[in-house]
Amino acid sequence: MLSCLNSKISLVSSYITVAQNSLTIQGPGASALQIDGSLLPRGFPSYSRLFTHNGNGTLTIADLSLTGGYLFHHNVPSLGGCIYSLAHVSLTRAKVSSCTATSSYDRAYGGGVYTKGDLTLDRSTVSGNSASSGSLALGGGARVGGNLVASYSTISGNQAQALGSCVQTAAVGSNQAQKSGACGGGLNVAGSVSITASTISGNSSSGRFGGIDAYSPMPAANTFTLVNSTISGNTAADAVGGAYVNSAAARFYNSTIAFNTAVVGHTGASMPYTFYSPGLELSARYVSMALTLKSTLISNNTYAASENDLSANFVGLHSITVNSAPANNFVRTTFVTGLPSDTLQGSCPLLGPLRNNGGLTQTHALLSHSPAIDAGNNIFGLSYDQRGSPHARVSGPPGSMSPRADIG
Repeated sequence: MLSCLNSKISLVSSYITVAQNSLTIQGPGASALQIDGSLLPRGFPSYSRLFTHNGNGTLTIADLSLTGGYLFHHNVPSLGGCIYSLAHVSLTRAKVSSCTATSSYDRAYGGGVYTKGDLTLDRSTVSGNSASSGSLALGGGARVGGNLVASYSTISGNQAQALGSCVQTAAVGSNQAQKSGACGGGLNVAGSVSITASTISGNSSSGRFGGIDAYSPMPAANTFTLVNSTISGNTAADAVGGAYVNSAAARFYNSTIAFNTAVVGHTGASMPYTFYSPGLELSARYVSMALTLKSTLISNNTYAASENDLSANFVGLHSITVNSAPANNFVRTTFVTGLPSDTLQGSCPLLGPLRNNGGLTQTHALLSHSPAIDAGNNIFGLSYDQRGSPHARVSGPPGSMSPRADIG
């Protein structure tokens, strides 16, 4: 273990190559030790990422801060501005920030992290990274070729930039889910997604899907699960500021999706439109979806002067089925029909700003007199809300005989 505190290790000649199948790099704390690549050569081409993992196991970074990685190519892909892995990456109490992957005419994947396999985030932060391309940019924060598991983590302020919007394709074999444009300012994930007690905020895409792009051309085995988490303030210059989900099962429990924005809210010049919510977009393009919405708040997601918090699009024989009541959701504005009968709609949820309300991640507090207070459920059986202990998921006024969970 490294013993230096409040220190910085500057890489000056080359990135660190990890040839072992699995390796754990243990630091003294993300705020105590930083590995910085900003002094690495910045010529053309530039191979100035921090870590290249060529093994078939897991590269684990624990209690370290990584910053300043810079990858720049012209006619070849740029994959992983800070971390590149042929297999899996795990971040524990770590921070990946201010890293860039750029390719002038080819692909740029994973401004902060690129992994062909799985990515695990535990009490970690991926922030301020960017993927930029003249062709295709996926995952400003991270491009995950396998599954994503995140808990008590923050993905914020990342961006994906490319010429044109995000064009989805059904191509297989190349693990390339799209063929042009910018997709997934914060995250682009090809496999299943499980996010718990985490916040995805302030990410942006010059194309589509500002916060999360959870898309696969073969999604039959994929699931998307969001528990006790917040997706807020993400933006897209085209459609869908918050999250795009294309999987066989999508599950949302005690979560908040709010204040995401997009420029485009529908396709076509006249009715009937295909609507794209700037908040949460569900797609049954390649497979039917089983949707579970429980005690989740979706509100204040806008494009131009219009609000549309939830959209669901279908192709061919595919469909989206939704759980029945009791579900205790708040979906302020949507064109989707068939939501649980107890869904609250139309009124203002009275959300406070995204900020530190306690715990490891930022959240939106419900202001007094919010209709979402004591109107939720705890079917998932959570002991605490997103902030963790001691903030109980189910609570009530002092002396209350029937405490309730809030929505969101």
